[in-house]
Amino acid sequence: MSWRQNKYVLERHQTFDAPPQDGVDQIPEVPGVYCILNRVSGHRYVGCAVEDMQARARSHRAGLRSGKPSNKLMRKHVAVYGVDAFFFFVLQAHPHSDEGLWKYQLEQHELWWTIQLAAHDERCGYNSEAGHIRTPAARFREAERRKLGTFGPYQLLPGVDLHDPIHHLLLKTWVQ
Repeated sequence: MSWRQNKYVLERHQTFDAPPQDGVDQIPEVPGVYCILNRVSGHRYVGCAVEDMQARARSHRAGLRSGKPSNKLMRKHVAVYGVDAFFFFVLQAHPHSDEGLWKYQLEQHELWWTIQLAAHDERCGYNSEAGHIRTPAARFREAERRKLGTFGPYQLLPGVDLHDPIHHLLLKTWVQ
């Protein structure tokens, strides 16, 4: 699929009137890079499947339907927007090859798509890492979680959720 076709899919599935198909059944059973799009908020998640994209998408769909996807922000959005807001589609099919580098190439394509679609930016994406490197927001949350576990009196202010979006300018001031 070309970038123009993907852009068309993103624009076409931003809004909907009737309960839509989620696209999982149209995903081929080959390795590749896929995207999960929240059609209401525009947030997206980019992932790769080394064996079978459709099986991986079905696993994600099962997590969404149970209300317990592994991604905390996605879990929050399922509660707010519902499961029907999410659409799955292929960004790039990547058939097996005999070369030993194909898995590395697949991960590089996943990183490229994550950056192109800004899925690593929590203002518009669900990815907490890009190229096996945790995003600043993910590292900040992990540090805060450690503090919560270490210090008894340390707790979040009332009404503050550890997975609320963190302003990108505030993250730049965070000393790591």
